[in-house]
Amino acid sequence: MSYMAGLAVGTLMAEQLRKAGGNGGIKLVHRTAGRRRYHDPRLKWDDQYAKKVEGYFKTVQGVNRFTINRITGSLVINYHCSEEFVNHLMKDKIFFPRAGKLRKRIQGMFGHMNVGVYKRTDGFLDFPTSLAGVFLILGLRKALRLKQWPSGPQMMWWSYNLMKKAH
Repeated sequence: MSYMAGLAVGTLMAEQLRKAGGNGGIKLVHRTAGRRRYHDPRLKWDDQYAKKVEGYFKTVQGVNRFTINRITGSLVINYHCSEEFVNHLMKDKIFFPRAGKLRKRIQGMFGHMNVGVYKRTDGFLDFPTSLAGVFLILGLRKALRLKQWPSGPQMMWWSYNLMKKAH
């Protein structure tokens, strides 16, 4: 397998693992007054997760009825409570698990670095954009001047992904 093919396979695997991890796979498909339908692919293959969701909605006050379709990965909720309450229910940790302590610390560290770069450049740059710029410059230099492949294109790929995902 070539280096670039391995990179592509790794990127696809990471995306699938992210989706399977349950952080954001659930989507609102249809909404009317008192009824919502969600699609969560994890309901199709994860029995334990489906049972957890079912147990969760059995205890919720304000939900009249709910239906889980394991074949399609669909969740239908009929409710008589407020829209805000349903929004709060769907943001619960059962659907979006909290980050671990190490992840929170790393995110906090990079968050502080991001704020520092942002303040020092008067809002012109942030940390991901600065890092992407460094990778882009180094990658272009290696690819064009030194004819070093594939580390130059790799750095350009990282640069592209950092800029694409920056918020």
